Amino acid sequence: MKVVKRTLKILFQAAIILAAGLFLVALYWLAYLGITVLLETTIFLNNPQELRQDAVRNISALLVSVMTLIFMRLKLHETVKATLLLAGLAVFFIALILHLYMVIWLGLILVALVSGVVIWIIIKMRKSWIYYYAVGTGVLIALLYAWPR
Repeated sequence: MKVVKRTLKILFQAAIILAAGLFLVALYWLAYLGITVLLETTIFLNNPQELRQDAVRNISALLVSVMTLIFMRLKLHETVKATLLLAGLAVFFIALILHLYMVIWLGLILVALVSGVVIWIIIKMRKSWIYYYAVGTGVLIALLYAWPR
């Protein structure tokens, strides 16, 4: 009975992290869309095509990454931190893959390298399994979203 209860707790925690992480990725995407619409209707009103979407995407992904690093330093619940890590990495990796779309092999190498560094940091800090789950799920979400079709 104890094993079943522990397994259900782990599955519930993984489901919460996945659902909340996907929600945050969608929220970040909506914020990016809002910034784009705002810039196109104000600064680039005469010619919205002049707005460099890659620059807006990269800057907003960098801001999300910095926010994620800041939130990871706060005293929050481990599940919340893992959710923020999942969403922050997913957004960063999506922007990275889309930026290197024409040389996808380089993008994949950089995703693997950054993931390896993050996992190394998690190992050194002796964090829980949920952080490894967050990294893996963030990479998977980014690859599913940004993979060339």
